[in-house]
Amino acid sequence: MTDLKNYAERSLADIVNEDLRTADVFKKFGMDFCCGGGRSLAAACERHGVQIEEVLEALQKLDQEEQQPTDFTDWPVDRLVAYIVEKHHRYLEEALPMIEEYAAKVSKVHGPSHPEVLQVQEIFMALAWELRVHLKKEENILFPYLQNLAKAHRGEIKWNPPTFGKAENPIRQMMAEHDDAGDALKKLRAVTRGFFPPEYACNTWRAYYRKLEELEGDLFLHVHLENNVLFPKAVALEAEVMQQA
Repeated sequence: MTDLKNYAERSLADIVNEDLRTADVFKKFGMDFCCGGGRSLAAACERHGVQIEEVLEALQKLDQEEQQPTDFTDWPVDRLVAYIVEKHHRYLEEALPMIEEYAAKVSKVHGPSHPEVLQVQEIFMALAWELRVHLKKEENILFPYLQNLAKAHRGEIKWNPPTFGKAENPIRQMMAEHDDAGDALKKLRAVTRGFFPPEYACNTWRAYYRKLEELEGDLFLHVHLENNVLFPKAVALEAEVMQQA
């Protein structure tokens, strides 16, 4: 890890790109490093009412652990796409139905006496629907184009202009949808009081909130990889390919 003295004015996205382990630190302090990744560490601390010294101390402790070996910024666009689909898209396909079952059971049993769980279910079900539509858009429209773009850059195929103009057009829409998902996650965390069920909660309720928190963590990394790594690389790559065409 680089000198922490220089971290105050660096963006959260840049810090996470350098060392993915820092994502857990920012998540711990409630900092949005994906959709809000453009903010500097100092600005993020001020926004969330966190002492920057505490964050820097937590980041410093990472140096005592094994260094994160994966540097996604060095990966080509098509490899990033494949990783995101297999790691994060497949996770959502498996996790969403499971959480939906938990939501239905907890709402049925505890909803009458705990109306907040009905609100949690409503927020989650809307998020799940939006995520499924979002994944289809990426896998059927944007991602195939990005994979072909990478092949064209290597000279394996001829580049053909997409029907949507430039990559930045669907990317802009995907990022707006990422913002919506981020807002939904914030609501879920607020309504569940940080994903903490009551002390007397049953095991299903506890598992439900645990899975929601796991979903939040995976989506944070998922969106970070797209917003702050894949999308900027794709736009730059497209510019190169268009210039060569």
